Amino acid sequence: MLMRKGCEQVHKHYQFQLSQTVLQFLIVIGIAIGVGGIIGICVALLTQRLNFPEVEQLLTIVTAYSTYILVEELGGSGVIGVVTAGLVIGNFSTFPKVELLKRSSMIEFWEFITFFINSIVFLLLGNQILLPDLIDNFQTTLIALVAVVVSRAVSIYGFSAVSGWITKRPISLQEQTVLWWVGLRGGVSIALALSIPLPLLIREQIISNSFGVVLFTLLVQGLTTKPLLERLNLLGDRSLYHKYLELVARQNALQQVLAHLIQMENELLIEDDLYQKQTEFVKQQLQQFQQDVKFMKTQYPQLQVFNLQQHQQELLTIENRVYMKFVQEGLLKNPLPSIVQKAFDIE
Repeated sequence: MLMRKGCEQVHKHYQFQLSQTVLQFLIVIGIAIGVGGIIGICVALLTQRLNFPEVEQLLTIVTAYSTYILVEELGGSGVIGVVTAGLVIGNFSTFPKVELLKRSSMIEFWEFITFFINSIVFLLLGNQILLPDLIDNFQTTLIALVAVVVSRAVSIYGFSAVSGWITKRPISLQEQTVLWWVGLRGGVSIALALSIPLPLLIREQIISNSFGVVLFTLLVQGLTTKPLLERLNLLGDRSLYHKYLELVARQNALQQVLAHLIQMENELLIEDDLYQKQTEFVKQQLQQFQQDVKFMKTQYPQLQVFNLQQHQQELLTIENRVYMKFVQEGLLKNPLPSIVQKAFDIE
């Protein structure tokens, strides 16, 4: 009798209550988004006025760790907090098409950090995973995999329908299919599995299930993404645009080389005969590339739209670069709204 009462008390103590669970979830997410957003805004305002890539890279690392620790101490989700801070910094520290070199250096830095950390995570996982555990937990891994694929299908197709209905700009079925299939899992899933406390009895099972799901998404979904894009005809004219840009790059490079040769004509440091041969060769090559570019424009009318987009992007970049220079020098608090954008709407 006493044992039965004790079990009932324990069951009552650990009984699941939906209202408390939802409230706790909202509190955890709210703390994470609030703290992460505030830190992200502060760092974004600071990096807008910096022009030292190394300092900014170091600052982002400090921001990631400090945000995680602070949010966890306050009772929120450290992962959500870091993601929120990263979204704010990525969207407001440097504006689109502004300081492209600055953005590219930051992207390259974090791509290396991501590769490095993923390598460490998979190394730690390999040290903990045993083949017998994978075999023993195959059935639960298969259930987890089906749950992941099905839940992603429900979220992608369901929210895409809602989004299309609200915005009146529906996402095509082909694009929804790609979004569903390329839901790759990796470092975050494994890191969360490895962070489970050791005393938990099903820890090894969770780690094995996580590894199985990640392995499937990387080997199966990852390797079949390109064939799926080709089958759904979503790759478009990327190879055509790439070839065209190569020709344009060659043409621009040779134009600058020829301009330099003409400029140094009166102060030659080489033999005149060699100078004439080099100049003539560059002129011939430039003429050939100009003809190739003209031929592609005539042969592929879709390049006109592509050229227009490149032209508009270049104009926006020039305008925003000036605004950002004023911001970095402290003459403006924030970049001004684009005026050039209005010129694109002129018929």
